Amino acid sequence: MKMKSTYTSARILSQKSNVPIRIRKLTRKDKAKALKKVASAFKSKNPYFMVVMQPSFVQAYGSRIPVHFIKRNYIQNGQYVMLKVGDRSWEVRFVFSGKVQGSFSASSAAFAKENNLQVGDTCVF
Repeated sequence: MKMKSTYTSARILSQKSNVPIRIRKLTRKDKAKALKKVASAFKSKNPYFMVVMQPSFVQAYGSRIPVHFIKRNYIQNGQYVMLKVGDRSWEVRFVFSGKVQGSFSASSAAFAKENNLQVGDTCVF
């Protein structure tokens, strides 16, 4: 069975040359493999969820948050959340976009950029 590649519809410009580039979305198999690898190594007493970075997450739109995590932890629309890595922190806003999903605000793109997150990286929030 031949698999075709899918690409984001967003137009992204290379910072070096201002030439449009396209970034390939991850397949379900790629995402599952990345999550399995991190899940086996990560343990926490605190609530958390894992996300495999997609093109939209690392560029402008913020990371999606699983609905089960939102409901279980009583996260409210408009609530601010602090993302921390070492001694650095980023304040991002939670945005609930209907019954099926929520996300961090676009300000989380700064978090992604400053941590050099790439498509395919797995993050634990």
